[in-house]
Amino acid sequence: MLRLSSKQYPANLISYIVQKHLRVTTKDGELYDYAILCVKNAISAAEEYTNRCICQVDSIYECVSDGSREIELPIAPYRELSVVFVDGVDHTDDAELYSTDKRAYVILPDAPAVGAKVGVAGLVGYRDIDVKGIGNTGEVELPYRIPGAIIQAIMLMAGTFFENSADVVGGSVNELPMSAKSLLNPYRIYPYGEL
Repeated sequence: MLRLSSKQYPANLISYIVQKHLRVTTKDGELYDYAILCVKNAISAAEEYTNRCICQVDSIYECVSDGSREIELPIAPYRELSVVFVDGVDHTDDAELYSTDKRAYVILPDAPAVGAKVGVAGLVGYRDIDVKGIGNTGEVELPYRIPGAIIQAIMLMAGTFFENSADVVGGSVNELPMSAKSLLNPYRIYPYGEL
């Protein structure tokens, strides 16, 4: 069972898209609030489409061991471990986190018994952008930085939602633009393997 809590939207990314892409400022009042809503909806749509956390989120994952040292976590990117328990025994210091862009694993020092209860808590999602680094080709690649194609897709969707309020209904998104889907497809995680 996976539980996610305390979702933190990337404030710098939202501010950048609202001010630089949608060209709306705080002086615009309700329009500014609507622009923020459009960007948040675009981020949520990108998360739903890719099956990954773009926002920073605390996660708790509980499962029953199959006897393997490697426990695959159902979400990515997984940035850090807070707690790892096996049948109530703390293994946080012994466990290692192996996280790629597509999958995340906790590797235990010893294989737990089949049927043991395993609990993993930690931080999932990308880091917020550094506004000064946007467009700087000499920027050092930081771990867990939001990929540029995902940012571009969010900008596309936010612009579409902002211009066409009928595409945003009650906080949900009706249909993603094809160009945004094309940008997001390489980052899509399929829960049961590649299709």
